[in-house]
Amino acid sequence: MGQVLAFIFARAGSKGVVGKNVRLLAGKPLVAWSIECAQRVDRVARVVISTDSPEVSEIASQYPGVELVARPSELATDTSSEWLSWRHAVEHAIAAGWMTDEDIFLSVPSTCPLRSAEDLNAAIDRLTPEADLVATATEPVHNPYFTMVKLDEDGCAQRVIELNKAIWQRQMAPPVYGLTGVAFVTRPSHIFVADGVMNGRVFLSLVPPERALDIDTEFEFRIAELLMQERLKENG
Repeated sequence: MGQVLAFIFARAGSKGVVGKNVRLLAGKPLVAWSIECAQRVDRVARVVISTDSPEVSEIASQYPGVELVARPSELATDTSSEWLSWRHAVEHAIAAGWMTDEDIFLSVPSTCPLRSAEDLNAAIDRLTPEADLVATATEPVHNPYFTMVKLDEDGCAQRVIELNKAIWQRQMAPPVYGLTGVAFVTRPSHIFVADGVMNGRVFLSLVPPERALDIDTEFEFRIAELLMQERLKENG
């Protein structure tokens, strides 16, 4: 196994939370929490920020050793493929001499500020030779086998997933996991041949729900603010 490079993808636009990546969360820009967490992982040799935002670039410049990749506008829209952004950043890192085919790609999305260095280390450890990619996940509050429903053509509620047996307790439902953006770990070679997170053999690295919050709305930003303030008080 080669060295680990942490990549943070932080574009300028955001509809759910305007200016999300540079908005202050507990006194720091949101993207700064991911930079600092990645830098606390001893195995991370370099942190790379892929962005089209001058403000994100300015924040990243305040952290010694952080490299910048200019994210093309076509890869920075609401509908752009995150996977293609990964591929673009890795191509740039290899061309710049920061990375080789033997190294490990660690994505540290800016939208999960409550993660810990422990979570990143655990995800890296899960990338065995048998795995093409490691995704972080948590046990969801709502199990689709038990509480999630959809409406049929008559407007009546039906379970999203039907089983051939009755389920009247949550514990009876098959276990499921929700992917979260705490971390994704893979290799450059897989990024170049696959076209999405769920291609190939995907292993999971579980994260407790209190560290797995993925900010996509104003409500989630407010929850993250409260949890981060609480954590800062506990740590003195």
